[in-house]
Amino acid sequence: MKTNLDSYIDKYRDRLDIERPDEERVWKGITARMDQRKRILPGWYRVAASILLVIAVGTGIILLQRSHRDPTAGQQLLAGISPELARQDSACRITVIQKLKTVKEAGISRDQRQFLQSELDRLDNQYLEYLADIQILGDQPKIAGGILRCHEKKLRIIDKTLYEINKTKCNENHY
Repeated sequence: MKTNLDSYIDKYRDRLDIERPDEERVWKGITARMDQRKRILPGWYRVAASILLVIAVGTGIILLQRSHRDPTAGQQLLAGISPELARQDSACRITVIQKLKTVKEAGISRDQRQFLQSELDRLDNQYLEYLADIQILGDQPKIAGGILRCHEKKLRIIDKTLYEINKTKCNENHY
């Protein structure tokens, strides 16, 4: 029992083996089907995503520039987002400043000063990144914790530096 396809193939076998397909017609069919399957985002989605990206990056850059020029800019930002975090940040900053005065009074070697400055700069950059994040994302516990950890790390580094200064002085006095 032959089907229509089988009988068609038997009847036109000589043509099927010799003729080449119409490539232009085949490719038109393929591209037509591909166009049907594509789901392209409307143009306004792309525009909105681009605008959001520009706003986020611009806000971060502006905040970083303002923080470098105005050290109180970070405190003002924090006060607007979380007054408690701003209070803790301010208290930590005061403690860091007092400890740095103690280091300066204790007399610090050039190498120790360079090391301390590089570590404090690294932590300041990390602090500024947290500020940019908190400005964009709002009051987030992990970001607030990161801000306070920056201060804690600064205090630990300053305390270690003071310990090294005192240890060096103690060794010098024994010899």
